[in-house]
Amino acid sequence: MSDLMDLCNADSNANYPKWGVIDAAWWQTFGGDDYLNKYKDSYLIYHKSSIKKIASQYRIPADLLGSVARIEAGGKPDGVKQYVVLPLRQLDYSGPDWIDKHLTMTNPPENTSIGIVAIQIRIISEMFGKDPRKLSTNEVNYISNCLQKDLFNLSVVAKHLYDLIVYDFPDIDTTNLTDEQFIIAGSRYNRGKERNLNDFKQSINADTSDYSSRVYTSYGRTMLRNRNKVKALLEIK
Repeated sequence: MSDLMDLCNADSNANYPKWGVIDAAWWQTFGGDDYLNKYKDSYLIYHKSSIKKIASQYRIPADLLGSVARIEAGGKPDGVKQYVVLPLRQLDYSGPDWIDKHLTMTNPPENTSIGIVAIQIRIISEMFGKDPRKLSTNEVNYISNCLQKDLFNLSVVAKHLYDLIVYDFPDIDTTNLTDEQFIIAGSRYNRGKERNLNDFKQSINADTSDYSSRVYTSYGRTMLRNRNKVKALLEIK
């Protein structure tokens, strides 16, 4: 974990410009999906060397990391979750314990997703061997600030993707995924570990009219549809 700590604590000038309120407003009014997609594509181009290096370090396909990054980049303004949603949740869960368990109206602070490539604070806490439910406000804020640094953000996403791959496929070459494995890894990133592997496989093979089943792998299937584009943006042969 020391390498991740170093990335978090280092001053970083490698950050891509954040998607802000003005970007979101322009996208929703005049820019449309073309404006959003240009932001997503530009993020990958800006970080193409880092994405390939980090993916190699964590033994996952670069186009898997790039595909998750492309989906997550843009959309909601990056500052909203860190500076609005997270403080509100921290206030809601400020104790005592009985109130936190029974009278809260929001999700716990550790379930907040932060970063251009959004990932829950809870997951980073677990990577560092800490119980997410016992994080102090300072620790939550520390992780939140780390996730605003692109290289840290991409690194923890890559590690999480590796962990998700071996969760379902412990004996495979994690650098070389089939289409099905690619979809499942992406869908796990979006949906978590609650559902079993067979549910995801059935979802992939379900009839296109069966929305309730197909929805569980919609994230991963979107990644697969855009896989060749991501490879081109990252200059992967």
